[in-house]
Amino acid sequence: MNILFTEEHYKLQKMVRDFSKEKVASISQRLEQEAEELKEVFELLSKQGLMGLMLPESFKGTNVDTYSFLITMEEIAKECPPAAFLYNTHLASSFAILAFGNSLQKSEYLPQLAKGNLICALAGTEASGGSSPFAIQTTARKENGSYILNGTKTFISGAGFADLYLVMAKTELEPGKTGLSMFLIEKDTPGFTFGKLEEKLGMQELPTGELLFNECRVPADSLLGPIGGGLQVMGAVGGLAGLGAGAIALGLAQTAADMTKTHLRERTILGQKLGEIGAVQLRFADMMIEAQAARSLLYQAAYDKENSKPGPIPTIFQAKINTTEKALKIIDSAIQLHGMYGYSRDLPLEKLYRDARSLTIHFGNNDVMRSNLSKLMLEI
Repeated sequence: MNILFTEEHYKLQKMVRDFSKEKVASISQRLEQEAEELKEVFELLSKQGLMGLMLPESFKGTNVDTYSFLITMEEIAKECPPAAFLYNTHLASSFAILAFGNSLQKSEYLPQLAKGNLICALAGTEASGGSSPFAIQTTARKENGSYILNGTKTFISGAGFADLYLVMAKTELEPGKTGLSMFLIEKDTPGFTFGKLEEKLGMQELPTGELLFNECRVPADSLLGPIGGGLQVMGAVGGLAGLGAGAIALGLAQTAADMTKTHLRERTILGQKLGEIGAVQLRFADMMIEAQAARSLLYQAAYDKENSKPGPIPTIFQAKINTTEKALKIIDSAIQLHGMYGYSRDLPLEKLYRDARSLTIHFGNNDVMRSNLSKLMLEI
């Protein structure tokens, strides 16, 4: 492993950190009252040139490496977790279009995604199967040069908010056999509507809900990648989005750790600084160790992504699971060290915990990922 940040990485980190604190943080506070303010965050990301982070300059992107992607994601997550969540999906989905799209799809969509004129979301989950793509019931039948989709997607982040959706559906490969394929479907396509929005424990400001397809007809060139190639497309999205989820989790954990550091230095109990108490020091030290260890594994996975052959990368699974769960543990310790102040809604720690909890489920359910990781490592 050779994880070395260049001067450009540090410049990017400072730019995104300053931008997030100066512009995004104030909007994030208003999001709790009005989710529509989320649009303003994406307008700012667009003006900052960050919406096409992983796309080549030929498609109006900035063509950064995976380290830069993680740096950017963590800094935005510190100030606005719901925006970082959907931003992660947008970037990973854009990357999948770059990897699997034909020349027409790339020229039509990628510049618009990079400029922020379109926001992209991923629609794979269904009520019948949760995280398992093999339980997908949404169908896409070919008819007169078009595909007609029928079915329902659930728990889709950005439902109704995003403009373009990557939709997984069952397609017929040959008589008697079905496969999974991915489609690019625009928001206003006839036969494509939105159902109920979910009320959630965390990430409450991010619209999450149902996508409904009722005889939704799309052109044949809406197919992204080869027929039956939906799992490969999903793998491209999931690999990058899993790393992004880890970076978001680190952003939340680091925010909690920074708040705790200030609290331990300033809070006095019985004439003694809280940070001078031995047991408190031990808990805080563990928080720092766990954050740094999680960050190291995450960047190891990013290095492996940049340098490994195509195919599943074990460290991506490991890093996603580890960072999202360690973030919960770190935030929980921060709440404990703040006492009732940490449990109260007067401080954002309880919200950080609720938002972080979603990351163990989204972008790959951690338990499912553990199973997939074991099979990968055991070669079974």
